[in-house]
Amino acid sequence: MAKVRITAAAKAHLLDIWAYTEAAWGASQADVYLKDIGAAFDRLAHTPHLGKARPEIHNDYRSLPVKIHVIFYTVTNSATNSVTFVNIIGVLHAKMDVAGRI
Repeated sequence: MAKVRITAAAKAHLLDIWAYTEAAWGASQADVYLKDIGAAFDRLAHTPHLGKARPEIHNDYRSLPVKIHVIFYTVTNSATNSVTFVNIIGVLHAKMDVAGRI
């Protein structure tokens, strides 16, 4: 199983998603939505290449939709051991322009 690492930018995206959802639908729904995104991170840990390759953004980027958001990530391998990493780069609304946001 791969190890999931979340960048500072992706953490900021998650906080923004939680805040928006909380303001619109309440804290309970915001928690549920973030748990759904977390479950997608778990799926990526088990199947790192599950998402679609996104060479139009960057050669190494992949994406996985989760409801109305998209997780952008890379898959890397440790040079010193056999550990695979799923690096979460960003979590954006599906209608957002990706350029300049991840």
